[in-house]
Amino acid sequence: MSNIVQFPVEKSRGDFFAVDAKIWDKLCREGGLNMPIAYLVMARGTGHDNRTTSWSTNAIEQRTGISRPQAKLAVQKLVGGGYVRVDQAGTRPRYTLLPPKGKASEPDFIWLPNTLIDGADGEVPPVELLRQSASLPGLQLFVELYHAQSLAYVGGVHWRLIRSAYDRHRVGQRGQYVVWGFQHKTDEVWHKAAPFVVGKPVGQFRGDGDDKRLVLWDALHVLKATGLAEYVGHVIDADTDDASVVHPYALGETGELEERVISLEAHRAGQALLTDGQRAWVEEHGLRLLPAEQHRTNIQLVGLLRLKYRARTAATATWYDTEKWKEWAATYQRLQHEETDTYAAL
Repeated sequence: MSNIVQFPVEKSRGDFFAVDAKIWDKLCREGGLNMPIAYLVMARGTGHDNRTTSWSTNAIEQRTGISRPQAKLAVQKLVGGGYVRVDQAGTRPRYTLLPPKGKASEPDFIWLPNTLIDGADGEVPPVELLRQSASLPGLQLFVELYHAQSLAYVGGVHWRLIRSAYDRHRVGQRGQYVVWGFQHKTDEVWHKAAPFVVGKPVGQFRGDGDDKRLVLWDALHVLKATGLAEYVGHVIDADTDDASVVHPYALGETGELEERVISLEAHRAGQALLTDGQRAWVEEHGLRLLPAEQHRTNIQLVGLLRLKYRARTAATATWYDTEKWKEWAATYQRLQHEETDTYAAL
């Protein structure tokens, strides 16, 4: 039975908090889970300055499975390591989360939703799920992905970082529409990816080449197994750095309902534009269909990694545009009906 205390969801400050990316990098190099988890809990208790907090041993014990002695030790190590300063000791302590040492610079904050610590709808909080996994790489990657994710502009993590890749087939054409078919190929890490993949080794992602990527895949497996991240299909103009997302194309149970409806209606529209023989070939090969104007010669389907828990921010509101998603579904519905009407007139 869990001893985690369920707290009511607060609606202040947009439901998010922040940790400095440089501090998080250094902290994960220390080894062990308790220190970074304790730091996240303390950061959750900060005010508008994202530095001062009164959350300490009690908060860590209540919100995670870390025992009271271990929580107290983790706080002591954070203080001793120069990550936290004690401003007031005693039964009502106050602390300051210290900025990186060295030359002063603007903080590089990673913005995290409060629900990572508090949980939501009676669920086990993500920070506790990751503690149970005993995977420091999983915890490190989880936080760093919030730094990489761009919901408003991409709908997840950019496809040139981590992605689920699809093979593309030109199935047929009817009028101005080319019907493309997509088949899942593999998951990929792009070589110009975030620091947890290539470049300067950070934390537990030390090593070179394949060894470091294996650690990454293990960490990613933890996030997917716990339901904290998933791949959500998206149609993009082209598989390039500067391409744009056309619209979501969520498959299975991934993504939001309206995103799944788009993929369903697009597939049906593609079927309506094909011959019986082409439809049989599609079914044989298990392809997902997308009709696109013939000038969109480089259109592609990719699965973008998306984190389950989201902060209540303007960026989230911009991304969660269900009306726009419904318009895309309606566009593909009209295409189905137009093709049906054409056959009826012949």
